[in-house]
Amino acid sequence: MPSSPTVLSGLGVLLLFHSAFSALQYRSILLSAVDIPEHLNPDRPPPDATVEVVVAFAFCLLGQLLSESFQGVRATTSSAAAAGTKAGGRKAMSSTSAPAYKTRDFDLYQTTRKRI
Repeated sequence: MPSSPTVLSGLGVLLLFHSAFSALQYRSILLSAVDIPEHLNPDRPPPDATVEVVVAFAFCLLGQLLSESFQGVRATTSSAAAAGTKAGGRKAMSSTSAPAYKTRDFDLYQTTRKRI
């Protein structure tokens, strides 16, 4: 059985597709109608599709937040951590650093900027 984050994310995606289909169907019905009331505009989505998009986004967001795919980032900023020990004599956690650049995009941007 799938986990609850997977179910929430899947339900959010399904709701998103349903709201898109609903908005397109609403627009096609309005464009094919002979007499369109003034308060109905085929260029704007129906209010229920807008609410459905918000609910779908919330489900997708909750599903991703409840999943356990996040990696913790441990940053040390105190002087004791820089020395390698914490204030109780315990070992400090190693700080996480960004990986080295694999492309020269940043360097090219810097040199292009200097030309300007």
